[in-house]
Amino acid sequence: MTALALLFAATTLGADPGLAWKQTDTSLALVRGEQVVWQFNAPPERKPYFHPLTVADSPTLTDFRPSDHPWHRALWFSWKSINGLLYWDEDPATAQSPGVTTVTAVKLTPRSDHSAHIEVDLAYHPPGKPPVLTERRVMDVSPPAPDGSYHIDWRATFTAAGSDVVLDRTPIEGQPGGVSYGGYAGLSIRLNPALKSWQFSDREGPVKALWKKDPWMAFSGPVGSGKSAGVAILEHPTSFRHPTPWYLIPSMPYYSPAVLYLANHTLPAGQSLTLRYRILLQPRAADREALESAWKQFASETASDSTAARLRVLLLSGSNNHDWRTTTPKLKSVLESSGRFAVDVTEHPETLTAEALKPYDVILSNWNLYGLKNVDWPEATRKAYLDFVRSGKGHVMVHAGGCSFYDWPDYHNVTLAHWVLNHTSHGPYHEFEVRVEPGAHPITAGLGTFKTKDELWNRAGLAPGAKAIASSFSSKETGGTGQWEPSALVAPFGAGRSFTLLLGHDAAAMDRPAFRTLITRGTEWAATGQVSQSH
Repeated sequence: MTALALLFAATTLGADPGLAWKQTDTSLALVRGEQVVWQFNAPPERKPYFHPLTVADSPTLTDFRPSDHPWHRALWFSWKSINGLLYWDEDPATAQSPGVTTVTAVKLTPRSDHSAHIEVDLAYHPPGKPPVLTERRVMDVSPPAPDGSYHIDWRATFTAAGSDVVLDRTPIEGQPGGVSYGGYAGLSIRLNPALKSWQFSDREGPVKALWKKDPWMAFSGPVGSGKSAGVAILEHPTSFRHPTPWYLIPSMPYYSPAVLYLANHTLPAGQSLTLRYRILLQPRAADREALESAWKQFASETASDSTAARLRVLLLSGSNNHDWRTTTPKLKSVLESSGRFAVDVTEHPETLTAEALKPYDVILSNWNLYGLKNVDWPEATRKAYLDFVRSGKGHVMVHAGGCSFYDWPDYHNVTLAHWVLNHTSHGPYHEFEVRVEPGAHPITAGLGTFKTKDELWNRAGLAPGAKAIASSFSSKETGGTGQWEPSALVAPFGAGRSFTLLLGHDAAAMDRPAFRTLITRGTEWAATGQVSQSH
């Protein structure tokens, strides 16, 4: 870890000259003189958290590792148990839970206007074993307003690895083994015990029922010298199980949108769920009308409303036995025009390193070795490539983008399909029918059968575990097999996901509506495990 470095205060127009950044490899803090406005912390083998949190000139609002529950980490997230293994409680001496939460990557981006963008990748796993669940957490902290108020946007996408994952909690009263204190898990905030006189409130006023469903919950009260402050958590309508019951403990104080309060949840292998919140910190008592208006504004926002929310794609190009000089710009255009992706292109994938791959969410291969002589990937590049996907990220292959490295089985396992010499074939470029295979998948949801004009592969070599989600009919009249041949495939790869689309022979084929739908949905699914794209 580097020593704490004080960064220069912003000089942009409108930025508060009294604010400055402090940053290390694993923490980022906004400070005003001796006061920390907020600080985010991401220790490698611990749960990430915000502490301290203040607003205007208030005292610290959060409580970190209090003696009664030392696993409470101010503003933080934790599942109670995963597949029966405890991830919530910690050994007070070691600060470790039986289940391990590992930060696998963190990106801290302070901005000159005193806003910040934070990305964290996490893995949940039994000690010494591979991840059973991964998380992609993206947080945007707004610049403080003139009155000192600010907010934290929190979006977390959880993806089950190669097997189903059971997310559970202590049962509640009325359920088998239930207790009065059951039901907690998820985003939580433990507050300074000096704030016990504060009051919880929702859209109907002061809260009396402690497990009530509501789209937002506020906690506010006096901070001395005739001043007040408050913390409100807003839950987005797209968040999993919205609206969820609120778990409130006034005596600590503590509160949480308890996503598992009523029941556990089994997340199928390779599938994802997303939780989305906005945490408001304000130098005033809760105002019901203002908070309801703030929630409606938040509810109207989509994940792609900000550039920061775009998924980062690394598009491999520079060599192919197809016209990569036209298909690569077409792929980049199709993805970026959806508003969901920011695409970078490399024509020298043999130079990739783990550090170079770190900023990206998904690799898209429109590259193969055709025409290249004496070009191979160093062992370090091969390892970084596979580790990238295994860590919980995504891989997409288009048409002939997997036709390389016939001495490297794991490469074909991540690309899912490849050309087998003297076995795989294709007929002339022609029109054919594509059907969606039975079994729901978010990439093909609502598509149905369609026709396209493209090059159709016969008898492709497929990776073990590759699942066809769409197939094309290869008629004997066009030199085909007379059978349905796989055209779109998916599979888990470690904690990550692979999507392969064997359509896309040329730019014209890539411009067809069905191809555009499949590539945008498939790239998003590979990156996150879910699909928000509707077109």
